[in-house]
Amino acid sequence: MTQLSQAGAAAQAQIDQPYYGLVYLALATLCYRADGGATNSVIQSEIETYVKGQFLPALPAAPDKPDAPPVTGRWQMEWGPAITGKNANLMFALSYRDTGAEDDPPVFAAVCIRGTDTASSYAGDITQIIEDLDAVLKVKWTDAVDGTCPGGEGLLDDAARIAQGSCIGLKDLLAATDGKTGQGVEGWLEGFLRRHPDTPVVVTGHSLGGCQTTVMALYLQQKLAQAKICPNPFAPPTAGNRKFAELYNAAFASEDRATGNLWWNDMDLVPQAYTQGLGPDSIPSLRHIPNLWGRYGGPDCPEELRKTIANWAEIYLGYEQPVLHAAGAGAARNFQLRGSVGSPDEVEKLLANMGSGMDPASWKAQIIYQHFPPVYHQLMSSQLAGQLADYPFLPPAPPLES
Repeated sequence: MTQLSQAGAAAQAQIDQPYYGLVYLALATLCYRADGGATNSVIQSEIETYVKGQFLPALPAAPDKPDAPPVTGRWQMEWGPAITGKNANLMFALSYRDTGAEDDPPVFAAVCIRGTDTASSYAGDITQIIEDLDAVLKVKWTDAVDGTCPGGEGLLDDAARIAQGSCIGLKDLLAATDGKTGQGVEGWLEGFLRRHPDTPVVVTGHSLGGCQTTVMALYLQQKLAQAKICPNPFAPPTAGNRKFAELYNAAFASEDRATGNLWWNDMDLVPQAYTQGLGPDSIPSLRHIPNLWGRYGGPDCPEELRKTIANWAEIYLGYEQPVLHAAGAGAARNFQLRGSVGSPDEVEKLLANMGSGMDPASWKAQIIYQHFPPVYHQLMSSQLAGQLADYPFLPPAPPLES
């Protein structure tokens, strides 16, 4: 087996740690490349061009030498991009190759997931989340692993369960194939790890892609027991119940070390909507969502939506957000980012970059501002400076040649 260079090996030791969090956010954001109603072939070409053209910056040096140059290497597309029916989900896999070593061995691989149709850019994602918040059907995790998604509330039994929509998303993603090889992601990863054993595999996604990250990561870890899977969901809606959260935590947190991270903004309603609380200062339930920003001088929730949310809050849905905790010092990987209400000028700037003419002072505009990757990059960079490798927000790539 080819050995990594010294710099590559030092970087690989950090892959399951928070240090490369901004890199993983960039990979999750890449899933949105060429959204806004582009055809599947254009979306796939844009992502492949971005990766093959090396528009992603190089992997930063490990923290023991933070001022050292980036790890000498290159990004390589490994699988996909694959897009499921009606552009509902997208997934691709890439690796970072250590060109400072013989035969370019991978420092790590990453499976990157987009969880919904983004036909109206970022706003399409948040709209679908709002529409899906009242889903109550939960599927046994064992059924989801077997590829079946029968409905059933299952509130009284002791089984690990995920939302039916999450189950369908997992099923569709596992059925997706690479257009060149015909392989599914599970088959590709199994072969990749045979060729490159012990290579850590990050699974990442934002929003509904973050939700699918939690279920895909657990699925792959259970199916490929020797793999080192490192989940990094950003702003994920909650996928399942407490038993599912316990199963996830057991898979990715040992007594002294967790192998994944949860990244969330405490002013973002999406990861908090159906959970019993993510941290000591977090909003504890859906019931408090309408007042999330108004009490800090932000926009008030529209009365019609306030009534709808109050009705939803009367139904105990039993969802819980997986938060990685282990017994060792510093082992909990629940990164609660301290958000603040976006001013109309800040929100308007984000909306303009998205091509949206939405009222920047509206409640829905604040949802979008708090939820999407630019603000996450800003919060992570400012609040975790010194803990994370510096990595830019996804830079623009040149337009495709016609």
